Amino acid sequence: MEHAPSPADFAFVVGAAFMLGILAASFSLAVPLSALAVVAILGIAWRFANLKAVVVFTLAAFFAGAGYFLWYAIRDGASLQKPLNREASLSGIIATEPTESAKHEAFVIDVPRQHAIEILAPPLAGFRYGDAIAVRGIIRPPDHPGGDPAIVTAQISLIAHGRGSWLRQRLLDAKHDLAVRFKTALPDDEAALLFGVTFGGSAGLSTDLAAAMATSGSSYVLAMYGFKMTAVISTIAAIVKGRVPRFALAAVSGLALTLMVLASGIEPAVVRAAIAVTVALVATLSGRRLERRNAITLAAAGMLVWNPTLLVFDAAFRFSFLSVVGMAYLDAPVRRAWGYAESGFLAWRDALASTIAVLAPIVPLSVASDGSFPLSALLSNTILFICMPLTMALGGVLSFAVEAWSGAAFLIARIASPLMQFEIALIRLCAAMPLAVVLPFGWFAVSALYYLALGAFAWHHAADIA
Repeated sequence: MEHAPSPADFAFVVGAAFMLGILAASFSLAVPLSALAVVAILGIAWRFANLKAVVVFTLAAFFAGAGYFLWYAIRDGASLQKPLNREASLSGIIATEPTESAKHEAFVIDVPRQHAIEILAPPLAGFRYGDAIAVRGIIRPPDHPGGDPAIVTAQISLIAHGRGSWLRQRLLDAKHDLAVRFKTALPDDEAALLFGVTFGGSAGLSTDLAAAMATSGSSYVLAMYGFKMTAVISTIAAIVKGRVPRFALAAVSGLALTLMVLASGIEPAVVRAAIAVTVALVATLSGRRLERRNAITLAAAGMLVWNPTLLVFDAAFRFSFLSVVGMAYLDAPVRRAWGYAESGFLAWRDALASTIAVLAPIVPLSVASDGSFPLSALLSNTILFICMPLTMALGGVLSFAVEAWSGAAFLIARIASPLMQFEIALIRLCAAMPLAVVLPFGWFAVSALYYLALGAFAWHHAADIA
């Protein structure tokens, strides 16, 4: 029987159409054809009696999203330094935690009354958040709308330390000191990988291990804050669900998220991921389908209002969003498909099922490729992601132990060491034997088929999916 759209339905339609409009504008798709497709799909799916209202609301939200993206891109482009592709001298304050690679040390500087600029300094330059520096080099234009222009330079001089946020400076200094303490308990590469998986960042990795991670496609494990947060919260929920009240589960989960944000040094990407996971957690604990669906959709749409380029050009946003979707919609179907009767010691089956649910939606992103399917990347990422909750748990415990009691730190390190040796051996193996299958269709088509199959699986095993 036909039914009139509810306020919750309209909210979902508007949020989804707004994001699809941003997506269409990001790829320069034909807006009218895309809008008609959106209207047809949503109209058929909801079978609203008042299809005219659906058309009006969907078209308005779709074109609003497309127009907002274009306006944002034009406004951002107008703020760029002029002239580009010429040598310039400027000074600013390092606004992000520098990241290391074999080729360079990368960070972003805030320049007074100008657009932020990404600096690609020589490797091991030794700069830190909050340093005031003077830079001379050629300003390259950003590689996508909303991106930062970049300077690849060897001409950088330090002006002063400690010009950033006092709180963030102290947190990042504490993070750096903790990374050093990890190396007193474990060999360098094991310590750097354990610290990177737990707290983020690639500092301290040897050049050959960093190269192996890049070759094997496993570098994502060091930065995927949304996935890590979702996996941690899902694991906590799997272990304590049904044993403690919902408010206690929410309090423990909130504390875990807060600690992860602080441990990152309050990186903006981590804060965004925490917001998304918090919204999904509240909606999921409420147990109401419409609240869960709308909370995730409107939270994502709200972040895109802040910066519409995140949807296409920010991998961290996509990882966070899809991880949250997995936590909300695939957890129960995976458990039902597995069909186990007992959750096991410390609810390990529940925890593994939750990890798989969070992992499944991000597989195409973690092995993204042009024209081939990288089997080695799929193997390394899948195993590393499944191991991630245990790895992060050991890293968290070790971070307290190295500060409190050296004897406990020694014991935890001996437990963690075999796991880290296994993960490093896996990374090196997949880097040494890169396997790929040439795809008969494009990567986009294969990913679309994958998500259709994943949706069919979820629908089949959970009749209550919204």
